[in-house]
Amino acid sequence: MREAYKKIPCRITVIDLLKLTGMIFICIPHCLQRWGPSDYTSTLGFSFFYSVGLSMFFFSSGIVLRRITSLKDLLIFIVKTVGVYLTSAFIFTVLSIYTLPRFTLLEKDFGYWMNELYLRTDTFYWYSLVATLINIFIASAYYFVSLIKKNNLKWDIFKASLIIILTVAYSMIFLHIYNREDLGPGCLGASLVLYYLPITLFGFLFNIFKPYLLKLPRQELLKGIATLVALVIYIPLLIVYRDWLPHLNGSFWTISALWICSLSGTIVYYYLLSKISHFTIAKKVSYYGFFSGQFYLVHVYIIRLFATYIPRPETFDFPAIMFVTFLTIIFTIGSILITVFLRFIPYTDFLLFISYDRYKDIIYPHRWLKRVVLQK
Repeated sequence: MREAYKKIPCRITVIDLLKLTGMIFICIPHCLQRWGPSDYTSTLGFSFFYSVGLSMFFFSSGIVLRRITSLKDLLIFIVKTVGVYLTSAFIFTVLSIYTLPRFTLLEKDFGYWMNELYLRTDTFYWYSLVATLINIFIASAYYFVSLIKKNNLKWDIFKASLIIILTVAYSMIFLHIYNREDLGPGCLGASLVLYYLPITLFGFLFNIFKPYLLKLPRQELLKGIATLVALVIYIPLLIVYRDWLPHLNGSFWTISALWICSLSGTIVYYYLLSKISHFTIAKKVSYYGFFSGQFYLVHVYIIRLFATYIPRPETFDFPAIMFVTFLTIIFTIGSILITVFLRFIPYTDFLLFISYDRYKDIIYPHRWLKRVVLQK
């Protein structure tokens, strides 16, 4: 699997490091929500992780999102995105419905859970649906503005302005769903699309204008100043809104402050990780960021499964704190390793994650085994 990772073109170490950091920042609070103190979600320890964890994912996906300029490539991209993202998420949804006690004990039929998936997408694996809705839109918007065959700074600013206008129009669809009493914020992940779409777009536009930024004098000084400004914004907002979850249901200005906090925090981590990305150890560790999308599915399933059988400690004395810390470390590292293993085996990689390029390994397993032995 590591050999396969090396053969993938254009792997960006800092992006994979950002994804890996996001993976860890998502898994830790997820574990502590289940087994930590009951008031954990209202503490700074929760908002520290939760405020930037998924923002790192979406910012990264915006940076690496393809700039498609042909209709054929756009259609292929849409089919692949829907096929890989949504199908794998649906498979894990079905697995959850029929194997996790939190769902089976309710004794509801399949139709009930499909309606739940529609109205309250965050009950299941909402990240995949939200990423699909965001990535397909941005790729499509860029395709349409790329029909303008002009390429310089002024025209790129004009194209970016058009994409922003299209994004605002697209967001109105989800704002309408968000405000409908019979649908609400959870329907099709409307609230999540509204929150993470601008972050993904920021990463996408940042990558478009990066060549121009690289031509500026005193780049390191400018990067340092930009990061310092982001840090000055990030820390006060993080402290003020440390009770993060209730504020997500607040006013437009409150949610905007949370969004600014998430974006500025992501920028800070992006800069810090870019500084260490040239080290050999960082390049080796970044390998695990390659599995970020699949890790999300695996870790949610595993933690929900074990949460049924491992109760929350009644009192948080020193042994209980050590126990919860141990669980958090085990589930974080274990989820990553299990994801890598499931991706390594061609059958699970194909059936769970729809890795269609593994079909030859399934048809000719002896060739796959021989190749694995030779790589060692």
